[in-house]
This record gives sequence, C-alpha cells and structure tokens, in this order.
Amino acid sequence: FTLPQAVSDVPYRPNQLELYNKCPLSYFYQYVLGLSAKREDTAYQQFHRAVYRTVDKLKQTWDAGEDLTEELAQSTFHTEWVEKGPTDHFLVDLYEASARKMVSNAVDRMRSSDRTILTGYELDRTGGKIRLDFDLAEAGKDGKGPLVIQRFKTGRPTKSEGDKDIYALLLTAAQELGDGTDSRVETLYLRDNMAVPVSMTEKVIGNRLAKYDGAMKNITDGHFSPIENEYECPRCPHYFICPAAV
Repeated sequence: FTLPQAVSDVPYRPNQLELYNKCPLSYFYQYVLGLSAKREDTAYQQFHRAVYRTVDKLKQTWDAGEDLTEELAQSTFHTEWVEKGPTDHFLVDLYEASARKMVSNAVDRMRSSDRTILTGYELDRTGGKIRLDFDLAEAGKDGKGPLVIQRFKTGRPTKSEGDKDIYALLLTAAQELGDGTDSRVETLYLRDNMAVPVSMTEKVIGNRLAKYDGAMKNITDGHFSPIENEYECPRCPHYFICPAAV
C-alpha cells in the first residue's frame, strides 16, 4: 500500500520522523493531509502536557530577553492549567501542586544560567535538515567552549530514557556546536530537579541517525505504507480510516 509522493516538510522535527518510523501512514495522515491528531488524554497526560506547554511559553519569553519571574511563571501555568489541565479530576490538587513545582524548577534552572544560551540548531543530514529546539543549551559567555544541552522531562527517571533516538541527535548537535571534549547532554527531571548525563557509543549514534536519514528519504520518495501494531493501532487517532484496520 503506497500513497502518492508528497512534498516533505523542511526542516523536519524529530517527533515527525519518529512518528514516520512508528507508522508511515500515520505520518501521512497527520503531516501531509493535515488531519487532526487530537484524542482524549488521561488526567495524567493532561497534567504533564500542561507543564510542557507552560515551560514552552516561558522559554519563548526567556528567549526574547524578558525577565522570568516566579509570578509570571505561575500565572502562565494557571492559564494553561485551566485550559488544558485535569481540573475536574479527584486528584487535581495533588496534580496541580506537583505541576507547579516542576514549573518552578524549570524557571530556576533557566534563570540560574549566566552563559550564552542557544535556542536551537539544524542538523544537515543526507536526507534533509532536522530542526532541534533546545530546552536548555549553554555555551561559554562568548559562545565558545563546551556545550551543555539539557532535555527537560516531567516524568520519573527511567533507565530507558537515555536510550531514546532523540539523544543521538542531541549528542551530534553537542559535538558539532561544542568547542572542546567536555560538551555533554543531560536529561533534567523537573520533578526531582535531577540532571542525568546521557552517553552513546559512536556506533549507536550512527545507527540512530541512520533511522532518521532513512525516514527522510522514504518521505521524499513517497513511501507511506502502514505498520500494524496491536498495541499502537487502536490508540491511533486515524484508526477508523486506516486500511490496516479493515
């Protein structure tokens, strides 16, 4: 089952290519046809989504050179929480208190930096460009020296987090942008305010990058066959129009 070739997005975002590798047809529905990917989130998902949305808006404020005050952080969070949070859930007070703490930890981490901040970077790969939007990336005050990239996470620390494909992209960016061997990538868990270093061998990084390169090439060539998965398919927002579900 192959659909006609489509114009690809340039540059790509990592989540787009990761969706393609999970199911090319799902990518086609969402990013080529523009079909909505909205679905009903659980209270737990709403809780995390509200934190990410708040931190993203505060990052935009920070990137624009505006001051990040605790008052601004909490008012921004309140707006997102009322709009997207699990406000009618029986654990709402517990969720909200935890979410506010995560927002405060993220703001404290951003405000504590006195180094040159990089907001993003484009990796130029064989299949196309991949845009990385950093949660936090610090170089020396003059923009030189080792680069420290942190990826913010709202969940609990897990052994599998550092093995995700996106860290191959972040490690490559750190190598390309950093001036020196001390450049590194970390996962910052906002719940506990704990930074965990991430490392991969060159072979593993190469294999992970090859997956992104392959996805970009296949998108350009117009390959959008579905990948069936008993767990993922019923949770897909496009399940009832997918030929794999027939």
